[in-house]
Formats: sequence, C-alpha cells, structure tokens
Amino acid sequence: MQLALFTPGACIWPVHRNFEAFVAELGGAGTDSVDLLDSGCYPVHARSESGVQQLSERMDYRLFKLHQDLYNSLLRPSEFFHGESRSFADRFWPDLIGTPPADLLSALVFHFIERPAEDCSVNAGLRVLRSIFFQHEMADPNLWVWSARENLSSLRGDWSWIPLRFNAPAASRLHDIEFTVHGMRERPADSSGWFSGQIRRNDRGECRVALRCGADRGMREHDPARLSEASLQDCKRYMSAIFGWQGVAA
Repeated sequence: MQLALFTPGACIWPVHRNFEAFVAELGGAGTDSVDLLDSGCYPVHARSESGVQQLSERMDYRLFKLHQDLYNSLLRPSEFFHGESRSFADRFWPDLIGTPPADLLSALVFHFIERPAEDCSVNAGLRVLRSIFFQHEMADPNLWVWSARENLSSLRGDWSWIPLRFNAPAASRLHDIEFTVHGMRERPADSSGWFSGQIRRNDRGECRVALRCGADRGMREHDPARLSEASLQDCKRYMSAIFGWQGVAA
C-alpha cells in the first residue's frame, strides 16, 4: 500500500519510509497556490523514486537542519518535552509555516492522527514520526500505513467524520494507495477541505474511492443526506483535479 500526500503547493507520491529521503523530498517542486484547484502541481503522476533532483543551497541546508533537529529529538525521552507549549510545527519549522514543505508535513501528520502538525503537541508529532519511519518490525511492509494508524489510534480525537464512496473513471490506472488531501490552506481540518481515504480496484475491475472528511461549519445544520452530497461533490472536485479525471460517477 502506497501513501500519497496532496496539498496546494506540492505533492509526494509515494511517501518513502526512509526518513532522510522523505525530508529531502519536502524540497521538491512547489508553488505558492492557496487552493489545490488553482495549483500547477496537478494532475499528478506517480513515480517510484524520489522526485528531488537538486535543491537550492538554502533549501538544502534548511532541510538538513530540520532532519537533524527532528532526528535528535526522536532520540530523546518524551519527558524532555513535557511543558512544551508550542505545537509540533511551531517547535521545529516555524519559518516554513505556509510553505509547501510545511503543508506536506501537516498532511503526513493528519493522515495518521487526523489533525495537522500545527494542532498537535511536540510529543504527539514525534510519536507519529517514530511509528511511520522507525518501527519497521511492526508489520509486513505492505501493511505499514495500516499498522502505523493502528498504533497511533489513541492520538485521534472523537471527531464526527462523514464516510463517502464513489467510483473513479473506468479508464483510471491507479495502484492501491492511501492518501490525504489538503485542499485549501485556510480551511479548517474538520472540514471537507481536509480528507483522507484510499483507492482500491475490486474484483470487477472497478476503481473504488473511499474517503472520510469533516463537515464545514456552515453546513452542519443540513440533514445528513444533503450534507453528505455537498461534501462528496467538494471532495470529487479535488480528486478530479489531482488525477486529471474528466468525470466521476457517483
């Protein structure tokens, strides 16, 4: 199972489990887009190797320092950060917040604990990284996304999520993937602007998309059917832009 992260300014597909390679990939091609629908990063194309060929000297140094700071912190006991009031993002990359690398880091954290890095504690964020990159013995490599989510289940809040399903176009050629989409930077994490899910092909050859998202605050008074339909259409727009789908069937 591959993991993909899609944000307005950049994307990573697949997420490699090598921690150094993942941090380096944060410096790949990016844009200043606020809304994924206006981004020049899409439609996206899958690749099996890191998409980073050469970083600027400034970005190369910044990501080297980020890798070093995070890795050294991962070696410390959790008690070291007791009393730390800053969020995970504010502690380690405050200068990058609002940039593609920070958005990708938040999307990674969101996929596993359903809150972005700006809204989780330092210890929670470090636990996410340990579970993803440093506990390889937890399960078969093909199950690492599932096993990491299970290991981190206690960090997820009791949010009200809307489950959504639809068929991708028949011509879609997608490998089995899990994904998180950060559709627009200014939208809250409990809206349909943030959602996670998976794409699987069933025995009939149908490419089924199953996802979960929150409910936008202005729509929570609607009946469940209307709320689900509005959220589904919102998510479909993002998915179609990401994968270049001309149309999707409900």
